[in-house]
Amino acid sequence: MTSRRTFLGYAGIAAAGLSVSACSRPFRTLTRLADPTPVSGTPDSRTAQAARHVLNRLSFGPGVGEVGRVAEIGPDAYIEEQLAPDNVSDIAAQWKVRGIESLGLGAPGVYDFSPEEMIGDLRRGTILRAVYSRRQLNEVMVEFWNDHFNIYSEKGDCARLLVVHDREVIRKHAFGKFRDLVAAVATSPAMLVYLDGMANVTGKPNENFARELLELHTLGIHGGYNQGDVQAAARALNGWRVREGLVGRGRANFETKFHDEGEKNVLGAVVPGGSTSNVDFLVNLVADHPSTAQHLSIKLCRRFIGDAPPASVVEKVGARFRKTDGDIRETLRELFHSHEFTAAGPMFKRPFRFAVSVLRATDADTDGGKKFQKSLKDLGQLPFDRPTPDGFPDGDEHWHAHILPRWNFVASLVNGGIGKTAVDVGALPNTPDELSSHLIGRPLSAHEKTAFETATDPSGRLALGLCLPDFQYH
Repeated sequence: MTSRRTFLGYAGIAAAGLSVSACSRPFRTLTRLADPTPVSGTPDSRTAQAARHVLNRLSFGPGVGEVGRVAEIGPDAYIEEQLAPDNVSDIAAQWKVRGIESLGLGAPGVYDFSPEEMIGDLRRGTILRAVYSRRQLNEVMVEFWNDHFNIYSEKGDCARLLVVHDREVIRKHAFGKFRDLVAAVATSPAMLVYLDGMANVTGKPNENFARELLELHTLGIHGGYNQGDVQAAARALNGWRVREGLVGRGRANFETKFHDEGEKNVLGAVVPGGSTSNVDFLVNLVADHPSTAQHLSIKLCRRFIGDAPPASVVEKVGARFRKTDGDIRETLRELFHSHEFTAAGPMFKRPFRFAVSVLRATDADTDGGKKFQKSLKDLGQLPFDRPTPDGFPDGDEHWHAHILPRWNFVASLVNGGIGKTAVDVGALPNTPDELSSHLIGRPLSAHEKTAFETATDPSGRLALGLCLPDFQYH
């Protein structure tokens, strides 16, 4: 067993001594080798490199043996496999999650449990699926949409209602038509509570959801709307309530008496007056707007290609979105089969991806319980814990400073300090070069070998391998 003090000493040596190159990408004092020339061992073949690339982007990181499988079937075949998740057997993940009874509840059943129990169970299910599911792209897209339509679990009854929202809104529509996803979000009880849709009534419109619908969810902040559009959209959205009391508690309900029946002008279009809900009209209006295709294309390309995706791929992906009426699956297919995706450089892992990639790379076992969730909180990205509606950010600049918590996470893992989360160190490659090739697809450089010489036991070598700068990228 490696003590925390000893391991942090290893990490400090690594931080001071790992090599740099002319095209490296630094974060703090650590540096990733952009095009390393190993001193020994065999790096991934080009086929394996391509396999590792699609696994790093379409999944939460390669599991043990997965690079070889994807190299054998080919990256394009893996992409198509992941774009059809219903055809992928997922027994292991389903078995892990099926014991969490609360995840299948609807309203009002979610009120039989405390908010702490419900959000803890939802986080546990999220973690288990991310680690064990073979439908990896599905989990990556669920994370993407939960960020895009972020809801903070600490607001009102959101801790309970998010269980239904995650299952019936996000997961149900993750690969469908974008307009259907937006419509489901607009009338989701969790969103009605989080962005004060319940307080949006005729005569006293609440603009919170209307503003985020235009600014974050569809057109984007520079998408061509103005304050008048926000105000009119708020009037079009009112009338939706979340039921209280014993009958139907927690379900969304449209009540005419709270709805503004007058005409509204949004984005130059007249939203009809009357006593029926205007949600479908408004959703179709914003989903069809050209700025929405541009906004979604940029966000998807940033998530899968890099912080500054080339304009060429943004245009291609946006065009596909428009041509297919916002078909998410077809939009992703265009992105993943683009030259820009294939040639994309490394991206810094967000904390949740880092933690899950560690477990997948080491074939670790976890219950996704409170101690692992505490580790995610310490890392800076506990699911459903972002207070603001913009969701957890992309972009290296948001996460580069969070290095020490990663070292602490790895040290706790190899020393059995994360509850029912454990790794069998002896089952993994033992020599430094074998371990490095397994984790990052190449042997160690001379500087890295020097750092590894300070780790004299397998757990120390594994911990140091998981803290290699290259492993912080995907």
